[in-house]
Amino acid sequence: MRFLIINADDFGLTKEVNEAVRLAATDGVLTSTSLLAPGYAFTEAVRIAETLPQLGIGVHTALVGGMPPVAGAAAVPSLVDEDGYLWPDYMTFIRRDLAGQIDYDDVYRELDAQFEKICSQSVRITHADGHQHLHIWPKVLPIVSTLCRKYHITSMRIPQESISYGKHLASWKRFLGKSGLTALAARARGYIARQGIHTTDYFWGMMDGGQLTEKKILAMMARMDTGTHELMCHPAVNDTTMQARFGWHYHWQTELHALLSPRVHEELIVQSIHRIHFGDIS
Repeated sequence: MRFLIINADDFGLTKEVNEAVRLAATDGVLTSTSLLAPGYAFTEAVRIAETLPQLGIGVHTALVGGMPPVAGAAAVPSLVDEDGYLWPDYMTFIRRDLAGQIDYDDVYRELDAQFEKICSQSVRITHADGHQHLHIWPKVLPIVSTLCRKYHITSMRIPQESISYGKHLASWKRFLGKSGLTALAARARGYIARQGIHTTDYFWGMMDGGQLTEKKILAMMARMDTGTHELMCHPAVNDTTMQARFGWHYHWQTELHALLSPRVHEELIVQSIHRIHFGDIS
């Protein structure tokens, strides 16, 4: 049998993301989402989640992204820029880490504050993952695993996409990035297994990050082997607003339309692919 988690990242980032998650969960095929504690629309996201008990909710750990840290800038000085915001992207974090400029006591304080903020809400938390996948960075992973145990979370995303998938879909830079991520993810898979934390057998969405379409989802489903799968996606209801604010060059609305596609829903039934969330694999 084949089981599929369809997870929307960045829940709580903006109202545009929140509305897309609501629509995709009520009228589409979305089964899971990952909540950003430092997101600008966190409170609204929690209110929406409370109305969707069937939706899996994850802790979307964030050490980058230009958002204000939950612990406060003064408590985590090695994680923030001169304006008190988290470093913009994973490459900045990694460069600073390799230069010895990241204090991992700061990392623990910030991530503990994020877990506490999310887990104190009146929604069931099913898993943990990471903004820009930094939760599997070798020095970060043990901290995330420790916090999963502290907050009784038993599942985690491992973004180990098949190394052969996507050569035809993106630039060589993106493919090289995916290959490096897959190598880290393979190492992380063994680590969390030893910690008693569950994950899916397969992961999809790295090569197509921000670029998912109905056609690509249908093609992925045709390739899915027996086992559990996660498909990562990034829907929002307004490309113009999101691009002006974040400059990621994602096609958020196209991803939402794919999640709302009657053809995708029908093909899931035809192919006997069962939709689940991370709570079901624990």
